[in-house]
Amino acid sequence: FAILPEKMQPSREQSSIRQKLGSILGLSASRAPALPQKSYDELGRPEHSTFFTADVLRELEQGVPMAQRVRAMKELHEIVATKRLEEHAVQAIWQAIKDLVDPSQPVEARHAALVFTRALIRGQFEDLGVLRAHFFRVVQGHAVKEDTQHRLELMRALTHDGRNIQYMEEAVGPFLVEWMPEAVTLGSAVEFLSLLVHLLHYNAACFEEESLVGLVQLSSTLANKSTQIEIIELCLDLLNAVVCYSSLPTDALLSFVTTLCLSLNIERVARKSLEVMLRLLGTHLGHSAIYTMCTILQERSRGQDALLLRGAVFYISMSLWGVRRVESLELSFGSVLPSVRQVPRLSIWVLCQSHCNQHAARLTVVTGGQFQFSSPNIIISHASLHVPMMSSAVASPMPSFVSSLSPSIM
Repeated sequence: FAILPEKMQPSREQSSIRQKLGSILGLSASRAPALPQKSYDELGRPEHSTFFTADVLRELEQGVPMAQRVRAMKELHEIVATKRLEEHAVQAIWQAIKDLVDPSQPVEARHAALVFTRALIRGQFEDLGVLRAHFFRVVQGHAVKEDTQHRLELMRALTHDGRNIQYMEEAVGPFLVEWMPEAVTLGSAVEFLSLLVHLLHYNAACFEEESLVGLVQLSSTLANKSTQIEIIELCLDLLNAVVCYSSLPTDALLSFVTTLCLSLNIERVARKSLEVMLRLLGTHLGHSAIYTMCTILQERSRGQDALLLRGAVFYISMSLWGVRRVESLELSFGSVLPSVRQVPRLSIWVLCQSHCNQHAARLTVVTGGQFQFSSPNIIISHASLHVPMMSSAVASPMPSFVSSLSPSIM
C-alpha cells in the first residue's frame, strides 16, 4: 500500500477522539463492529451506557484548542442525541462546555456549543430532572441577539416542543412575555408563536392571568400590523388556545375582540377568525364581547377604521339574529341597535353601508317587523339623508367566505 504524504494524514488531535470513541464502542479498523445487545430497565428504557470517560471529556474541556473542542462536539453529537448516557454524564458534559456559551466567545464556537447542548437535552430529556430548570435559566439569561434562533430551539427541546414545562412552571410565562418583542423584531415570529401555541395548548393552566394578558395583547398587536398570513394565522391560533384551554382575562378582551374584527376582513383567515369569535361568544365572556364591540362602534376615535367597524357590525348581527346565532346570548335587539346606529354618521359609512343594509333586512324578517325601539330601516334611511355619500371612496369587498354568511332575506 502507498503511504500517504504527511500533510494528508490525519493529525494526532483529529484522530484522538475517534480512537477513544472506537475503544469505548469496541470498534477497530480490522473488523466490523458487532451489534451490541440492548438491555432495558424496569420502565422499558435502554440501560445507561458508558461513553464519556475522563479521556473523552478532556477533549471538550477548557485548555484544549477551540477548533478541537468544536470538532469533538460535532463528532459526539449523534451519541448524545440518540444514546442513553451514563449517570451524571449530562452534568459533566455541561461543566466541560459551558464556557463556550459565554457571549464573549466566537460566534462559531458559541453556536456549536448551543447546537450540541440542544442535542444533549433532547437525547437525555427523560433523565434531566431538575437540570431542566438550570438549562432554562441559561436560556433565560443568554440575551444575545445573534443567538435568538438557537435559544428558541433550546426552549423547544427543554419543553418537549411545548408539551412539558415541569420545573419552570412559574417562570416560563413572564419570560415569554418579556422575550416576545425581541424575538419578533429579530425575525423569529413564526418560530416563537408556534412554540407559544403549543405551550398554551398543553400547559395553559400554568400561565398566570398577568402573563395571559401580556401574550394576548402582544399577539393581537402583531396580528393587526403584520402583512404575513402565516403570522396572522398563528396569532389567531394563540387566541384560540387561550379561549379553548384557559380563561381569557377581561383586561385582554378589547385587544382580543379588535383583532378578530380586523382579521375577519382578510380572505385567507376569515374562517378561522369567525370560529374563534364563536367560541368566545359561547363562553361566560360572550355578553362582555358584544358590549365591547358596541363600545367600539360608539367610540369617535375609531371612526376612521372601516374594517374594524365592519367586522364589529358583522359579528354583532351574526351572533344575535344571523345564520350563526349564539343561543346563549340573551340580549334584546334594542340594546345593540343604538351602537350600530352610530356607524352611518361616520365618513367611512360608504364601506359599511351594504353590509349594514343586509343585516338590517334580516332583522326585519326575524322579528316580523316589530321592534321595541326603532326599525333599523328607519335608522339607515335617516342616516342616508344626513350623511353625504363619498363617490370617490371605493368599498373594500368582504371576503367571499364572510359574504356567503350574510343573511338572506328570502
